[in-house]
This record gives sequence, C-alpha cells and structure tokens, in this order.
Amino acid sequence: CRDLTIDGENCGACGNRCGFGETCNFGSCDIRVRTDAMHCGVCAFACMGGQQCVYGRC
Repeated sequence: CRDLTIDGENCGACGNRCGFGETCNFGSCDIRVRTDAMHCGVCAFACMGGQQCVYGRC
C-alpha cells in the first residue's frame, strides 16, 4: 500500500515517478526551489559556478 500524496515513486498515481530534484507534495511532483541549484528560489533560476542553493538563495 502506498500513499500517493507523498510517495515519489507513485506520486498521484501508481507508477508516476517524480524526477530528480522533485518531491511529491499532495500527489504532485514539485521542484524544491529552496535547495535545487537549477531552480533556486524560483523555477529556471540556476546558481552560477557550482554554488549551492540554500533557503532559495545561491
């Protein structure tokens, strides 16, 4: 039995896998804008030169 609202391997439906850097939130795969260096703070804002994203800031 899986919880389709939080299971990253079965997010929203059986077999629906969230992508790398995404988390399952209420049955929807979401990007982690607080920690994802490719989507830091907002979608598609990448940190430069190997910087890390911490709390949505590079």
